Amino acid sequence: MHRREFFTFGLQAGLITLSSCRLRAAIDPSAYSPLLSGSEVDRFKEAEQRLLARYHLLARSRFVRIRSAQLPMHVLEVGTGKPVLMLHGGGLFGASWAQLLVPLQDNYHAYAPDLPGCGLTYRMNFHGLPFRMTAEEMVNEIMDALRLPRANVIGLSMGGYFALVFALAHPERVDKLVLIGEPAGSSPPAKWKKIVASDEMRMPERVSMEDTRKAWVDTTVAHLERVDPTLIEADNADANIPGYVSSWNSMLDELVSEKDLGLSYGLRPELKNLRPRTLFIWGDKDFFGPPTEGQEMAALAPHARCEVVADAGHAAWIDQPDRCTRLVMEFLRSEH
Repeated sequence: MHRREFFTFGLQAGLITLSSCRLRAAIDPSAYSPLLSGSEVDRFKEAEQRLLARYHLLARSRFVRIRSAQLPMHVLEVGTGKPVLMLHGGGLFGASWAQLLVPLQDNYHAYAPDLPGCGLTYRMNFHGLPFRMTAEEMVNEIMDALRLPRANVIGLSMGGYFALVFALAHPERVDKLVLIGEPAGSSPPAKWKKIVASDEMRMPERVSMEDTRKAWVDTTVAHLERVDPTLIEADNADANIPGYVSSWNSMLDELVSEKDLGLSYGLRPELKNLRPRTLFIWGDKDFFGPPTEGQEMAALAPHARCEVVADAGHAAWIDQPDRCTRLVMEFLRSEH
């Protein structure tokens, strides 16, 4: 790292620390709880390894300490080169990106963390948390823990919302932004809050394999047969780790209770200030909203475009891997 980069990174880290202090002051420490070891965690670890092996990924696993929680976050890393931070959708986990990590590992250094409440990362109670500020600082702290001054950022669904608010707040830390599937809450609040408040979105205390398959076909993909069985197995194992269900349901509660929270739809007036080059990748069968929402959002941002993927759902890269891989890789490689 050159002297100027070191100075810039140090200044950014100082500003991040101040923001994190404000965040910690606003959050009851009981919002965070450690992951407890046990048979459910062991089952997830084994399922995760089978998923990574299925795609021949040479993934490195490590833990980084997140300042606001003072607890470890699990991160998978593949490849070398320019950094790419990948933020999974709500309720998923870092290894769920496996199919897209394959082309990235040959060209980039990709980081896929398990976000709070998911995978091998600490649990989180979202009740009463200022949701947007929590999202912004979460990404800030992850990048700081990974010692990344800047990175390309890819997000799915809720991870897309996290990526978007972070890019608006800290454009100096984002090279390019890729948003796959509807960034959470891109439709008017009356619509997305109805979905979030529905019984179908809440998790039971024990999640069966049938529950997991139903969730994938109902909300995530257009073709269940294109979801590899190792991903279904790992997703089910993740959902049965203690603390997963309470973390997920508390997030849904908070999304509904924050009256002024517009999620991605509420960001529309700010999109004119979105500085990083941005690519929306939107399946034409996305359960959460039609591609017109992505096209409208892209038209509001100065350096954005929306690509519609035919015959694909929310996780478009699973339904149409070749098309999505080509879009992502060409966008990341492009000079403009």
